Amino acid sequence: QQIADEERFAADQVAKEMASGISVYIQRMIKGNFRIPSTARNGINAMVRIKLLASGRVVGVELINSSGNSAFDKAAEQAVWRTESFPRVSEISKASPAYFNRELRTFMINFKPEDLRW
Repeated sequence: QQIADEERFAADQVAKEMASGISVYIQRMIKGNFRIPSTARNGINAMVRIKLLASGRVVGVELINSSGNSAFDKAAEQAVWRTESFPRVSEISKASPAYFNRELRTFMINFKPEDLRW
């Protein structure tokens, strides 16, 4: 039992190191697929929940907090669906399935027009 616990801990540590910067990686991938609607104004934000498979494939996108601008909300959801998959997530889930399940299987992202403009 102690050896199994130590192996899980070591795998978790490897996954944490691999995951360093994963949120920036995910945001960059989504940002590249975001089409900002002309009605979007600074100061609004939309929160979405993203669900992934261990392969990194997107299987769910749910609007959690509306920006009040339906075009912006829809654009946020569509940006995630267009991204389709996050390949680095697959590497992390292989290194530590427990870490993936705890930290990456389901997570939220806040979309703000001022953060998405190039």
